[in-house]
Amino acid sequence: MYNEEYCKVIRVYIMKCYSYIRFSSKRQAEGRSYDRQMEAAREYAEKMGWHLDESKSMYDLGLSGFHGEHVKKGALGVFLKAVEAGEIETPSALLVENLDRLSRENILDAQYQFIGILKAGITIVTLMDNQVYSYDKYENDPSGMFVSIGIMQRAYDESKRKQQRRSDVWANGREKALKSGYKIPARHPSWVKLDKE
Repeated sequence: MYNEEYCKVIRVYIMKCYSYIRFSSKRQAEGRSYDRQMEAAREYAEKMGWHLDESKSMYDLGLSGFHGEHVKKGALGVFLKAVEAGEIETPSALLVENLDRLSRENILDAQYQFIGILKAGITIVTLMDNQVYSYDKYENDPSGMFVSIGIMQRAYDESKRKQQRRSDVWANGREKALKSGYKIPARHPSWVKLDKE
C-alpha cells in the first residue's frame, strides 16, 4: 500500500535517483515497454522533487532476469558493482517498474541482491504499485519485507512455468520428429542447409 507519510520523509531525505529499465524479449523493444517505464520514472522523480540522473539510467533490453543475464553481462551488473564499490551517491533511490525487473531468479538470489542495494543506502521504489523499500524503514518494521518476498517468489514461479512450457513444446516436437519425420521449425546457423523435402 502507498505510504504517504513515509514518502513525505524520503522526499526531503533523498535528492538523487536513477532508473532501471529491463525487458526480456527483444520484440518488446518494438512496443511501448521502454517508453512506459521511462515516463513513469520521470513522473515519479518530478513528483518527489528528486533529480533523475539520466546519465546513469540503466537499460537491459532483451536480457533475461530469470537466468541473471542482466547481472552477468548487463547494465544492472555494472550498477551493482558500482554500489559495492561505494561509487553511487547515497542516500539515493532506484526507480523500477516492478521488482521483477530487478530479478526473476530464485528467491535466495533475488533477496540477496535486493537487501544488498538497501544496505548500501539506496531506496528501491516500484512505480507500478508505489511501494517504497528502504533499509531504515525495515530496520524497525520488517513486516513489509514479506511483500517483497511474495513478489519475488511469484516472478520466479512465472518464469519457471514459462521455461517448463517451452521445454515441453520442444520435447513434443522431438518425439513427433522421431515417430513421423515431422520437422521441428528452428533457427540454424547460416552455413547449414536444411533439407526441406
